Amino acid sequence: TYRYVELFCDNNLNVIIGPNGSGKSSIVCAMVLGLAGKMKYLGRAVNLSAYIRANCEIAKIEIELSNPKGANYSIMRQITRDSKSSWLLNGENTTQREVENLVKR
Repeated sequence: TYRYVELFCDNNLNVIIGPNGSGKSSIVCAMVLGLAGKMKYLGRAVNLSAYIRANCEIAKIEIELSNPKGANYSIMRQITRDSKSSWLLNGENTTQREVENLVKR
């Protein structure tokens, strides 16, 4: 589990490589959860609180989507120990449904 990671993805193929236990799956889980994906597709924990780092009260995932032909978006998901989420889209409170709709476009 990472405390802080910053990735810059290309608009072509991106590959995450590394030895077992290095956190490749943690990065993919954060991407799925941060883009309003379903936990069932991850095949890991059954509740959101399991994705919070030990000795921390919250997990925060921030994703910036860049679109050279349109608007850029900043998505932030905060997960609490009681498995509740709050969402921000471009710094404004939003819902998971709104993020899902954005990702579908």
